[in-house]
Amino acid sequence: GAKKVRYVPALPKTGRYDVRLIYAGLGNRASNVPVTIKAADETKTIRVNQKKSLVNNQPFSIGVFQFEAGTSGWVEISNEGTDGHVIADAVQFVETK
Repeated sequence: GAKKVRYVPALPKTGRYDVRLIYAGLGNRASNVPVTIKAADETKTIRVNQKKSLVNNQPFSIGVFQFEAGTSGWVEISNEGTDGHVIADAVQFVETK
């Protein structure tokens, strides 16, 4: 429960971004992975079930959040309190309209 990885994007502009996770879902993965998002106006932790495979190998969207331009926002994936292996392959920040 002491491991975590933080993704800090260098976002080109202020706006709303769809935060997406990329991982390989398998039966030995954790069903309760804590993913914390530090956005412009909130910090939120969401639990992700990594036992479930990605649909059509597309990144898993955990929500749309407001971010400031630059590197003030981040996404952190942890294994604290989890019930299996935690995978932190990649995080995407996709600008939305």
